[in-house]
Amino acid sequence: NNRNAELRLTLVAALGEYMFYVASEEKREGRKLSQWEIPKSAYTVMVRSLREESLPALQIYAAKTIDNMATANGRHVEAFANQDVSVTLWNVSMKASSDFLKSVSLSPLSRLIF
Repeated sequence: NNRNAELRLTLVAALGEYMFYVASEEKREGRKLSQWEIPKSAYTVMVRSLREESLPALQIYAAKTIDNMATANGRHVEAFANQDVSVTLWNVSMKASSDFLKSVSLSPLSRLIF
């Protein structure tokens, strides 16, 4: 089961990098890049990863992805700007066993709200 956890961490990290790359490229270009669509399932994977309490590292990767996407501040972050994601980020911070996880989950929440 440890091998599955490592694979999930690697896949979520790679997906997060891809999502941020697309968002930042669109910001840099100043226009929608239709060849770089992010599928809805990618957003779903990130939100589900936030809810994975048994793997705090997975929660960190997902929260950092949302935080990075929020800094790009384009159309892609809109998929995360909803009550469900906000409540999930809040719950992660309240249940966090470390200060690092708490701060990592509150940072994207603050960016999404303000």
